[in-house]
Amino acid sequence: MPDILENIPENDPLHNPAQKVIIDRILADNHDRQGATMVVLNELQKQIGFVSEAMQAYVARELKVPVSSVHGVVSFYSFFTTS
Repeated sequence: MPDILENIPENDPLHNPAQKVIIDRILADNHDRQGATMVVLNELQKQIGFVSEAMQAYVARELKVPVSSVHGVVSFYSFFTTS
């Protein structure tokens, strides 16, 4: 399975320096919190407007959790959008 972080779409927020700063700040501010995955995903949805597949993979890597766990949260809750 290819690493999605090696082939990030050009229009993804991870390619936008200003949005990447927001993403990294959200991760830094919340990585040690209990329930960090949900907290981070909520903040990303609120501040970026969606949580792309690449962002999910990035969050998983930074929080040291399986991508499947992050994707499971995003796909389970209807308030998360992926585009």
